[in-house]
Amino acid sequence: MPAASVTVLIPTAPAGGSEATIQLSVTDVASFVGLRQCGRYLRLTVARNAPELTTDTQDALNNYSVSIDGALAAAGRQLEVHVAEELERRAPDAPYVNPCRPKEACTPWLVFLDLLARAPNPSSGYLGCWAAEVVLRGRPAVDSVLSLSGRADYIVLLWRSGRPVLRIVECKASTEPQTKYIVQLVLYRMLLLRLLSEAAAANNHRECVCIGGLEWSVPGRRAVHGVTALEVECLLRTKLSGPAGHATDGDALPMEEVEAMTRQLSGMLMPGGRIAEALSVQTPLVDVPYELDGHCGACSRVAQCWIESAARGAVQLSGCSASEAQRLAKAGVTDIEELAALLPPSNGALPAPPRPGPTRPRRLEDVAADSDIAPGELHRLSLIASVRTRRWLGHALSLHNEPGWRQQWSTVQLLPGAPPSGLPSFAVRSLLVRVYLSVSVDVALRRVVGVAAHIAAPDLSSGSAEEKQTAPPSQAAQTGWDVAILMEGVTLEDSSSSAVANTDMELDDMEAQLLADFSDQLCEVIQQCVERQQQQAQQLMLHFYIHSHEELTELIRRCNTLEHLHGLRRSSDALTAHSLVNDKSCAKRFGRGSGSSYASASGSSIGAASGTGLGWLPHLLGLRADIGDFQEKAGMDASPEQAMVSVIEDEIRRYATAWHGAGRLAATSVAWGSDRTIFNWRAPQPLRHTRVAMDGGAAAADAIPGSEAAKRSSSSSRLEGDADGDKIDLRAAFAPGGYLNSLVRDSRDLRSCAEAVAISEQQWTQRSLKQQGQARQGYGIPPADPQPRRRRQPESTPAFASGNLVVAQLHDDYVQVRPDLAGSSIPPGFFRALWASSSGLQRGRRDETQSPQQPEHRGEQQQHSNETPSPGRCHGNSDAVEKQADIFQRGASSLRSLLLAQAHAVRWLEERLARLPDGGNPCLRKVPLVLPQPLGRSLRAFQLDVGNLPGGPRRAPQGPQAERAIMLARAALDTMWLNRGGEIRQFWQGLGLQAPAARAADNRNGTVVLDRLRRMNEGKVHWLLGRVAAPESCRNWEALTEATRLEEGSRVVVTAVPDPSVCQDPCEASGRYAHGVITSVADSGLGNGTGSVEAEQELAKPVAGHSDLWVECRLDKTWYPTNGLFLSGTPRVWPWTFAVGGAASGRVALDAAPNISAWVATSVIEILQEFGGSSAYLAERLWLSLPPADLAAGSSFMHQWLEAASEGTLVAREPETGPNTPLSEVQVPGDIQDRSPNRPCPRDTATPATLLRGHEMLTHPQSSTSSNSILSAHARGLGGGSAGSADSTGPSNVTRGRAGGSGDDLVQRLAPELDQDQKACIYAFLKHPESGSRVLLQGPPGTGKTETVAAALLVWLAERMHRGGPMGPSEQGGVVLLTGPTHAAVDNIMKRIGVRLRNSTLSGDVLRGRSVLVRLDSDKKALDLSLADLGVQSSLPNRSSWQKNTWYLVGGTLRYLAKAAKQLRTLVASAATPQAAKLMEASGRAAFASALLMDEASMVFAPQLLALGCLLVARGSLLVAGDHQQLSTITNYDFEGDQRPNLLRHRPYVSAYEYVRLMQADETVPRRGQRQEPPEGHLQWIGGPPPPVSTCALSYTHRLPYAVRALIQPLYSRDGIILRGRPPAERPAADNTNTTITGSSKNSSAVTTRNNRASRFAARPTVATGTASLAATSTLMAAPFPLQRMSGGGSFGGVLPEKANAGGVWRHLWQGPACEEGVFLLVHNETGSSRCNDLEVQLVASVLEARLGSTARLNSGTSGELATADGSTGLIASSISGSSGNDRTGDVSVAIITPHRSQRRALKALVEERGWGRNCQVDTVERMQGGEAEIVIFSATASDAATLERSEEFYSSVCRANVAFSRARQRLIVVASRAFLEQLPTSYSRYSGLMLWRQLRAICQDRGAYLGAENVQMWLNPQARAAAAAATGAAAAGGQLPGGDSADHSGGGQHELRATVTYRCDVYRTVA
Repeated sequence: MPAASVTVLIPTAPAGGSEATIQLSVTDVASFVGLRQCGRYLRLTVARNAPELTTDTQDALNNYSVSIDGALAAAGRQLEVHVAEELERRAPDAPYVNPCRPKEACTPWLVFLDLLARAPNPSSGYLGCWAAEVVLRGRPAVDSVLSLSGRADYIVLLWRSGRPVLRIVECKASTEPQTKYIVQLVLYRMLLLRLLSEAAAANNHRECVCIGGLEWSVPGRRAVHGVTALEVECLLRTKLSGPAGHATDGDALPMEEVEAMTRQLSGMLMPGGRIAEALSVQTPLVDVPYELDGHCGACSRVAQCWIESAARGAVQLSGCSASEAQRLAKAGVTDIEELAALLPPSNGALPAPPRPGPTRPRRLEDVAADSDIAPGELHRLSLIASVRTRRWLGHALSLHNEPGWRQQWSTVQLLPGAPPSGLPSFAVRSLLVRVYLSVSVDVALRRVVGVAAHIAAPDLSSGSAEEKQTAPPSQAAQTGWDVAILMEGVTLEDSSSSAVANTDMELDDMEAQLLADFSDQLCEVIQQCVERQQQQAQQLMLHFYIHSHEELTELIRRCNTLEHLHGLRRSSDALTAHSLVNDKSCAKRFGRGSGSSYASASGSSIGAASGTGLGWLPHLLGLRADIGDFQEKAGMDASPEQAMVSVIEDEIRRYATAWHGAGRLAATSVAWGSDRTIFNWRAPQPLRHTRVAMDGGAAAADAIPGSEAAKRSSSSSRLEGDADGDKIDLRAAFAPGGYLNSLVRDSRDLRSCAEAVAISEQQWTQRSLKQQGQARQGYGIPPADPQPRRRRQPESTPAFASGNLVVAQLHDDYVQVRPDLAGSSIPPGFFRALWASSSGLQRGRRDETQSPQQPEHRGEQQQHSNETPSPGRCHGNSDAVEKQADIFQRGASSLRSLLLAQAHAVRWLEERLARLPDGGNPCLRKVPLVLPQPLGRSLRAFQLDVGNLPGGPRRAPQGPQAERAIMLARAALDTMWLNRGGEIRQFWQGLGLQAPAARAADNRNGTVVLDRLRRMNEGKVHWLLGRVAAPESCRNWEALTEATRLEEGSRVVVTAVPDPSVCQDPCEASGRYAHGVITSVADSGLGNGTGSVEAEQELAKPVAGHSDLWVECRLDKTWYPTNGLFLSGTPRVWPWTFAVGGAASGRVALDAAPNISAWVATSVIEILQEFGGSSAYLAERLWLSLPPADLAAGSSFMHQWLEAASEGTLVAREPETGPNTPLSEVQVPGDIQDRSPNRPCPRDTATPATLLRGHEMLTHPQSSTSSNSILSAHARGLGGGSAGSADSTGPSNVTRGRAGGSGDDLVQRLAPELDQDQKACIYAFLKHPESGSRVLLQGPPGTGKTETVAAALLVWLAERMHRGGPMGPSEQGGVVLLTGPTHAAVDNIMKRIGVRLRNSTLSGDVLRGRSVLVRLDSDKKALDLSLADLGVQSSLPNRSSWQKNTWYLVGGTLRYLAKAAKQLRTLVASAATPQAAKLMEASGRAAFASALLMDEASMVFAPQLLALGCLLVARGSLLVAGDHQQLSTITNYDFEGDQRPNLLRHRPYVSAYEYVRLMQADETVPRRGQRQEPPEGHLQWIGGPPPPVSTCALSYTHRLPYAVRALIQPLYSRDGIILRGRPPAERPAADNTNTTITGSSKNSSAVTTRNNRASRFAARPTVATGTASLAATSTLMAAPFPLQRMSGGGSFGGVLPEKANAGGVWRHLWQGPACEEGVFLLVHNETGSSRCNDLEVQLVASVLEARLGSTARLNSGTSGELATADGSTGLIASSISGSSGNDRTGDVSVAIITPHRSQRRALKALVEERGWGRNCQVDTVERMQGGEAEIVIFSATASDAATLERSEEFYSSVCRANVAFSRARQRLIVVASRAFLEQLPTSYSRYSGLMLWRQLRAICQDRGAYLGAENVQMWLNPQARAAAAAATGAAAAGGQLPGGDSADHSGGGQHELRATVTYRCDVYRTVA
């Protein structure tokens, strides 16, 4: 079938030409991706480059543009120079072309092609030749609508095994990779291949290119017989790449990733792609989807875009997404005033000013229904619009000048659901010493280059409620102390360069000196405040304020890094820094002298600087209010834990303001206070470290004469300008340089810029239409419509109609031209100008060294005038550079004034925000700091008190082990407190984010809304009775349980609900709530009430639309510990309190109480508090010897470390070896075989492979493994060597631990059926019987890790019974703990152990006779019958029946193991030998267990592992099993963003599995020399030196079919695991691959092109409205706005289903032997769904109906067959074989999985309606983890681009995709939108998370078979469906077409459609 009709720009040349109509640079397309694929950016860029633009128009467009900071460009060029030096050192004789020296130029393509032809042959060396700045220009693909041009930084020719490899190297001065960098590299590769193909085509029909004098074929062209193809690969070089980014030896991007990106970019560039749609002339600029958000700050067209939006009054000014703006336009809301008018005045918002012309009022509810936007979200947007309406430039000037205009629209509004304030209350702040910080970070150097503070003393005369109502003090009245320090002594390379010449170590010293000076002065000022305070008998209370999180994070990061470096330099431990310093070669290389203290350029010592620096600040700011609150509620001793810092950014975001963003300028340009003033950005008066005018205006000056700080910084504290300092306009000084420039005055130039945008767009459109017409004539195509299609024409506003603008009248009106981000930093160019002029420019050290010079005869360095730089690369001319230098020089003289002004601005904002009605938090905990005098010295020595356990034993343990154990246990305690505090906070905030009715419908918190409340009683027992008002669909208790997951007796939180459709106030709800249990009730029981007869009659009346379900809420009589972790209700508030006299209007919300996790937290805290400090196992076996290395990112010492690593001077612990499997026994799926055997194995990391080797120690341990990967025994056999050989890519399973030769015999007798990998794990667990093994087992899906754990335990027990264990000789017994995250996991492992014990074949039944299984659980819960049949006991024996020689295998969750810990300790001690008793006593107060086995450890919180570790003896064994590639435990606190020192040091907030991985990585981290163990006497090992962590991995999956293994294989390849399993099923012939299978239904579309390439982008929804017939909708055509889903009243979304048996395409999913196993992909083109997708519900229904029939049921018999309507059956096993290791007799045959609960409800309704619910399970991904089914259907749901962008982290989770895909035993069917599959996150780490989705497309779309397409019709909106239902009756109500026959829609008479939309679904499957 022909491609759908999509209007794009037609190429001006015939097919095969090299030019296209539109010319862009590679950087433009990469920026397009980095800007969230903003088509408006491309549109403005193309229009800006139109040649028809006049000079005036171009100048108007450039008025508010900001040029790139030269410092950032210099950092990039410096990196390029380093690459050139590396290449020259690697091959000094290799020819090259390097035009970067002596001046900027480029290498023409022909010159580079000639260089390749004359390059040396492979015999000359590995590096053939290289060139820099190679110009690449052309169309990247044959069908591309764009012609791209760019300059690749480097292209290097490498000879690999005699084969040429062209490596494209791109350098980026960034610390983290981004997706746009990868896009840029791949586009260069596409251009290079195209140019090489053209060169090959011109080579005398040989189809080859000449490289090194030999001919080579080009990939992608017709293969030439006997000619080898060359390779082209990509490498990204960043600042932290290290050796992995080396131009010749670094790791290139994986070819699979490059190919996937190539396919995606080709689709975007071809007709119908996203780029082509954005550049279509038929779409007006105003209709191109876009969004105004923080990402606009990186856009070069931001000023034009924002000014044009302000001129139109676009709805995007409210912050809505692109899809929301389109929906509003469809609903008739076209500008921000119409959006603001939706907000009723009763809600507190100001009414919008009347606009001229006729208007009609709109109700918010109506617009919400028409636009399909949630009412709550639309209310929020309307509220923001009501505040930002003033920004519309389209208003008449007279309206701007009205006196009430600014006063009316300069207000702020508290956003609904805003979190509580983080500021101290106004009453408390008067007692505080307040420190307002301002930090400047150089983004190029990643160092603090300036810091300032404004300190305010307590004001004891204020703080009353009356004082709060008064106006805040003016800006001039802000008195206090000022401290400002800038980095000095930095040297630049030369006068024309912004590159810094100092080494990293020198910069570290300067930064340390800066922070030390600031620390001294700050501490002295605080001491003065304390001295003044003590005169009035007040204690010190301190609080810090800072504007942004970025400032706070960078300040703490650099303080921690410098302190860490200081410790490394003074330590002789891990890195032996002392030997590095004294090493002459190192000193020469790093420019240092000898000695342990290195003198910096400023003459000070790093030791002195670091010792007195800001190292105390992270500890002081690490205090947390949550920890203090819990300690206070638990009755512990007074704790200093409190909130120490407030971030103003968080306060700004609580309000709707006139400006977008929470930056300094936007925040201070709002009249927050009652004085209606804004902040004046002028230099503050020079306070010179002085207190001024404090007591009643009396001035006092304390210069602290003679102090060291005053002597050291007398010049530093002097402000520029002296007496005229207050006259410096800081905005005027810094705005031209790109700072404080987000707001500009409304002026003639600004209006001209808006007009210039319209002019450029018009001229470009006319030119494009003219060229398009000429091209169409050349092709013989009729000319296009000369008028572009416009849905609406923007009206010309009076502001633009009036020609005379009086600028003077607009002096107070500002317009925002770019987002004002809170984390914006001062551009580095200002500091470069300051350093250059400080003492005259000093020549850098680089001038003294010999820089590489280019020999005259080694390259063709020709400067061609016709080769111009690409548009995307701006080198600038001399005039522009000189102008920019002048701008930076003028601003540099005011840098210190700017820093102080920023600190004053923080105070100005805090003074006003705290006075707002909702400002300040009275619950914020503030306590005095108890510090000895002198205070300055005490502050500088402050350390976080983590050396004790709050609430622990009075007598603290002593000794080195105790010190370690206490620190680790305290970190775990803090983690539990913070996580629980975050969970409670999220619960209350959730009440304010979503209305109760919406929560009930969405099933977020298990919410039920009750109305018609009644207080009931029986004697003295009272309870609450109410009727269920929401969810509305619940008619009985079973339906309520299904909808809310609230069961009989569930604990709930009861809160009052004034209006179910309005969000609750979190503060009010948390201040008055009850705790109860919900129960069902047979009848209403109205006769037992306490109300009047009238009230009873009113309650008995039925209400239309409501259910008749009544429920009771009784008082929860459960005893809860008084530790503050539980929500147990407000005192004297009970559930029946909310029933006021039986009034029918009363309502309450019942939300599931978040108390389940509190029980676990309580158990962990109790164990750690009481026993953690004495645990030797914590101190010896669970201790990380080195802190996480990400603290050292960017530091010079880590650069030394990496350089030493690259030279081979670092060594690692030798990996342990394991069994080797022959290659013949390994089955590698063909789809995942490595195409390049010599390429190193990719590592498990979130960064490109090019950044790994040197970046591993600098990345998050959770996203990166050590340099030695985990390998299964079978995967290691691929190399042919031993598992632990040096040539293997990773540590592997350990060698077989034969204990006297008995290990093999025990394994063969107890577990003969296990795989080699499973046996390797058992050997690892047996390996260290004396000191106890530590084993980490990774079990991919279906590999039987639980069976392995069970078998390992039994073999270990048999070995202990034969040779003895940690508790004594062989006749001595012991205790083994078995645990997991849930009761089901514990039951599962105990069943496996019980079955194996019952089937044990050991002689004399020794194992069974000496083993007892005990399952600990609640006393109220009966033991599972299957466990009882296996002889499992439900309780521990008493002391008299405890057997000395028996091993007790005790299983339970942590809560019940903790409850039994003391009893078990007593029982074990009663039968222990003297040796065992001594070991128990030395191991800790709770140590008794000999081993701990934890299953599903990836779902267990690390503090739980640490708590259970306290129960192990020092020589105990540990086996932790899990899979970090599946979903992990959920945390409720932002631990990654927390800078608390002990959390950074120990990282206890990860999962238990990840924590053990950290320990394994800690042992293999590169070190200089051998690992240093603690010397004797310092730490005596109680259990002996700890053995290494043995990492094992399973590779044989019993569950997954071949196709699913090939799908998830790339994920496990990062761990070195090659999945094996049963062989693939029979497949059809290979010639069916990539072809269309015939037999489609009448409404199906079959395309015969290879891979259906055209259909992938041409399919778009078709709208049928009015009198259009079904036949008229069969032709697909482009729609500018993809239509949205609807939520009708039907059971599953009101769809228009196809025929009962579905189409022929669906039958291909089930017919033939080839489809018994496989992966199928259904791709549709719907683009408007978020959490519920009705189209995907219909597609799932069609798929199942095609196999089952409309009346079929899933057979529940033992045969496990699917019965169809015609009586045929299909073989589907109901359970898997016992060999899989994952027996689940209750598994269903079909599982439908979805990420969202809303979609789950819709799918559940479908299954119930069709009668498939008996053996068909519908659930979310999280709940399906651990489950499996024969058939798995996964509904991806989301298709809205804005939703995908805002929830990138959720949808790009590779673990979530892995769990969803790996549940299938036979067939996996994935239903997803094209938008979902083509999403391109801006963050590379999130892009990497989509690797399984890319693999899915590769094996199905690119290498699979195309089955055809199906057209699916649905109702456009609920109103259309309702109208059709009313007109045609029940047929339409059931979802069918009105009047149509369900058997045939294309027959005789056609019926009218009210409003339908037709979507297309393409179907693919995998092939062998």
